[in-house]
Amino acid sequence: MADSGMPAGWPLLRAGVAAVALAFTTSVAAVSPNWWVDVANDRVEKVKTELALGEDPNVKTAAGQPAIMQAIQDQAWGCTTFWPATER
Repeated sequence: MADSGMPAGWPLLRAGVAAVALAFTTSVAAVSPNWWVDVANDRVEKVKTELALGEDPNVKTAAGQPAIMQAIQDQAWGCTTFWPATER
């Protein structure tokens, strides 16, 4: 392979960055379109259904807050009551 002027570990670093980007993109894409609306509006049964279908309760908002903290901020008390009992 021709010398491209890059350090020897460059291809490995690029592969690692791509893997992290893919993992981040995948986790963000997994959020159902109604997730944040249901959390904000304290739609407990819908949130429970989304969790049962595989929604990640640890997904973060654009501001970096996990869903339970967003529920507290939105005063969605029904969601905050059952969340600690979820298995994830």
